[in-house]
Amino acid sequence: MDLEIEATARKQGSKKRQNKNKKEAMGEQQPKSLWEYGVPDTTTGALSSIVRPTVNVVNFELKPQFIQFISNDSLAGLANECPVSHIASFLEKCDIVKINNVSEDAIRLRLFPFSLRGRAREWLRDEGVGTFDTWKKLAMAFLVKFLGQEKTAKLRNELATFQ
Repeated sequence: MDLEIEATARKQGSKKRQNKNKKEAMGEQQPKSLWEYGVPDTTTGALSSIVRPTVNVVNFELKPQFIQFISNDSLAGLANECPVSHIASFLEKCDIVKINNVSEDAIRLRLFPFSLRGRAREWLRDEGVGTFDTWKKLAMAFLVKFLGQEKTAKLRNELATFQ
């Protein structure tokens, strides 16, 4: 029987804290609780449907003015918008920027989300984590999604105005 139960509890708690601090100092990770496994890691950009290629250039930066230039001509995913002309315009703008040792895919994949708004941006976000790792895959999925809507709207309009 322990007559000094409070003192014993304090000593044991102190030892646990010291061991925890030692493990943290040595770089060991503490085990996660169950709810922590369900929380997405927002620090790595892992929530994006676009896998951004690594860039091994020291001073790689896409200037805010260029991002604004891309954003000015954004597509909302409406039926009357043409996704083919949006892609063509986007590629023309991206061709303005050339950075040594940075692939066109890396630039395009980083900039494309800025060219979307509304439903189109929601579509990109909802496609699933890590779905697009090349520009070709992203462009094809985008056209499949939005080109069908444009053609349907055009045909519906033609039928409605047919005499």
